[in-house]
Amino acid sequence: MSLQLVTERLSMRSWSPADVGDYRALVAERGNGMPTELVIRERIATQLAATTRTGLALLPLRRLVEGDFIGYCGLLVGRASVEEPEIAFEVFRH
Repeated sequence: MSLQLVTERLSMRSWSPADVGDYRALVAERGNGMPTELVIRERIATQLAATTRTGLALLPLRRLVEGDFIGYCGLLVGRASVEEPEIAFEVFRH
């Protein structure tokens, strides 16, 4: 799976350390409190390791014009298999 995709309105690329704060805010929006930076860094590391193993990835979504993080989207194994991956996404409600 390519780790970069750009459309007229959105960009998707691999996670970077700069995404930690935005990802924390997205997870906090679920209503279970604000996770620590360490927790989010571990989640990102887990996702990157899964990408290395499977070739599938969840990628941060950013609007091109505004440049803001709006969520993530991608493919993962989940309860299925690499041959039949699941689509996963999460975006801010606001």
